[in-house]
Amino acid sequence: NTGIIIGATTITAIFEQQPKVFTVSFYNYDGSLLQQVQVNYGGTATYGGATPTRPNAGGNEYTFSGWVTTQGGSTPAVLTNITSNISVYANYDATFLGYTFTYSSSFYNVVDETDGGTTINSGDIVTPGHTIYMLHGLGTVTLVDENNQPIEKQTSGVSCGTVGTRFVMPSSNVTATKSSGPAVCCVYEDTLITMADGSFKRADEIEVGDSILSYSFETGEIEVDTITYILQKNRQELITINFADGTSIKLTNDHPLFTELGWKCYDSETGSIVYSDLGIVGDFEIGDKLFSISKYFVKEIVSIDYEESERGYNTYQFGTQNNRNYFANDVLSSAL
Repeated sequence: NTGIIIGATTITAIFEQQPKVFTVSFYNYDGSLLQQVQVNYGGTATYGGATPTRPNAGGNEYTFSGWVTTQGGSTPAVLTNITSNISVYANYDATFLGYTFTYSSSFYNVVDETDGGTTINSGDIVTPGHTIYMLHGLGTVTLVDENNQPIEKQTSGVSCGTVGTRFVMPSSNVTATKSSGPAVCCVYEDTLITMADGSFKRADEIEVGDSILSYSFETGEIEVDTITYILQKNRQELITINFADGTSIKLTNDHPLFTELGWKCYDSETGSIVYSDLGIVGDFEIGDKLFSISKYFVKEIVSIDYEESERGYNTYQFGTQNNRNYFANDVLSSAL
């Protein structure tokens, strides 16, 4: 009330208490704002949005584990008894899934032995601790850390048909890259492979498990053998070897055939790298006689043609169970 004061008077102020309100800001790992909530002085902040997520990266899977006081930090945020404006950040537990393989498709057949011999393809995850090795080829597997510094380098140094040095994937987070090695040696897709029953099958129709005829250098006999694996390769060059009987065979320049002097290739230098344990004796020459399924050297070379194509040629090579060879267009051809 207002009025005229005519004597000593005590006046007492009356206040209406207003709660003090603070803002709590919730951010994701990358600094993006997820939600802001208003909290009264001394109150508790509660996040009401969808569970924060973080995409898998570097072979890691991320699971939301709570809130921390700084971006990328580890100190847990206290969301009770709020007395000021604060910002908190989503924190994640990382589970390492494995190593992502990235490499050129011109290299081939890295195998996860622990996983039953599964071929590792580009982009596949390889589990830490698994034993891997290279099969059918020359080249290197290099492991690098997140700063692209090599932590282990393994050179297989093996030829086709042998198994490269095994090594165990380390437990830290690395990416495995694979360098290109020599191309696989092959026969052209329409080459006829002699089957166990004497029939023929095109190279591009052969399947793992097929029974074919091969030659045993130990017994000197034609024997039934089994196809154990198949490699398909697109090659830019192709050699056609023409024989005196009017037949021919098409193959890559590094593919060995058995002559009366031993194993030969069109390019023995390259062939000797890939088939280092085969004992290649030289290049094909006019007049060379090749070993046929008749067990005689009757396939005489009369001419050799060379061709190239940017589109390439579909070629195939095979692994066999016992004798490491097979008959292709009636001549003895090396297998892997």
